[in-house]
Amino acid sequence: MNLMVIGANIFLETMLDQNKADEYEAFQKKIITGKMSGVVSRSSIHAIEAIVGMSEMIGTFLRDVNASVGLHVYDTDT
Repeated sequence: MNLMVIGANIFLETMLDQNKADEYEAFQKKIITGKMSGVVSRSSIHAIEAIVGMSEMIGTFLRDVNASVGLHVYDTDT
């Protein structure tokens, strides 16, 4: 299985509705459905939480991460 490393900026671009939000959202849908595989570090997840804050948006994001077929979270503490 080939995994793409996905940085926090890919998620933040869509969450904050930045310039490439549409392009990155299409990419994320491929990861969510398992058409592509990717890995994100747990520290990137925490960085997103810190930037976005504890809003409804972060809850949705965390549920999406957990439900994503093609996304794997790498635990950087081990």
